[in-house]
Amino acid sequence: WRDEFDGPGLDASAWSADLRGGDSLVRDSLGTRDNVYVENGTLVLRSQRQSLGGYNYTSGAVTSSGKVSWRGPARVCVSAMLPGGGGRAKSQGLWPAHWMMPEAPGVCWPHGGEIDILEMINGDGVARGTYHWGAGCGHKKHNEKSSGGDARMPDDWASTFHEFAVEYSNASIAFVLDGAVYHTV
Repeated sequence: WRDEFDGPGLDASAWSADLRGGDSLVRDSLGTRDNVYVENGTLVLRSQRQSLGGYNYTSGAVTSSGKVSWRGPARVCVSAMLPGGGGRAKSQGLWPAHWMMPEAPGVCWPHGGEIDILEMINGDGVARGTYHWGAGCGHKKHNEKSSGGDARMPDDWASTFHEFAVEYSNASIAFVLDGAVYHTV
C-alpha cells in the first residue's frame, strides 16, 4: 500500500485529519482542517502561531486509525521534509513525529506497543526512532519500557525530502534513515 498524495486532497478512505486540541497528535496546539492539505503531490501538515480555542498555536495532523493498518513483516516509510530552519538552527517547540500504534480495540498504551518511525525535538536535526512497550495503561512511565536510537540528519533536512522507515517482523524492528539502519530492537 502507498499514498503518493497525487489527488486533489486527502484520501478520506485512508486518512483523517485530527481536529482536537492538546492530544498527542497536535501536542499543545489545536488541530485545524486548514493546516492539513495536499499541494503539488505533497501532504502538508502546517503549524501556525494562531490563537484559537484557548490555544496559542494551531497545527495539522493525520491518522490512519480504523482505515489503514499493516501487519509484519513490513517496511513502513515516510518521505518527509521537516519544519525548522535547517542546518543546526533550532525551532523551539516543534516536534514533528510519525509513529504507529496497534489497531486492537481496548489495548492501552504502552501495553500494545508504539513504534516511533521518526521524532525530531525542537528542530535539533536528530532523527529518533523508538519502540515503546510495557504492562501498564495510560501514561504510567514506571511501566513503560523502550529501546531507541538516533541519527544525525543531513544539514538539508528542512529543504530536502529524506526517507524515515521501520522494517519489522516478529523478531526485530530496524530504524532507517535514507536507507541506512541506525538502530535495531
